[in-house]
Amino acid sequence: HFSARVCRSVEAKVSTTYNDVAEELVNEFKESNCADYGDDKNIRRRAYDALNVLTAMGIISKDKRDIKWKGFPPMKSENGSNSNPALSKERSRLLQEIENKKKEVE
Repeated sequence: HFSARVCRSVEAKVSTTYNDVAEELVNEFKESNCADYGDDKNIRRRAYDALNVLTAMGIISKDKRDIKWKGFPPMKSENGSNSNPALSKERSRLLQEIENKKKEVE
């Protein structure tokens, strides 16, 4: 639930910094009198960890201290293919090209 708060904060701002996100969360927890999350340093550390996870998932991008919202990755359909028709078409084309190259090598 902490990571979801970080995600919503970055999504709402589109472009922000680590300090802005961390400060917003510190203030939010202070206002709610929530003692479960510990001191300011702990909240900042957890915000940084959540931002690293979002970066690894490709949801945000970080350039030094600047953070930009990229969006959620495309969803997969039940058969495991991308739900985006253009991506599916491109994937099919590339697979066909691979098959053609394999035949050329044989």
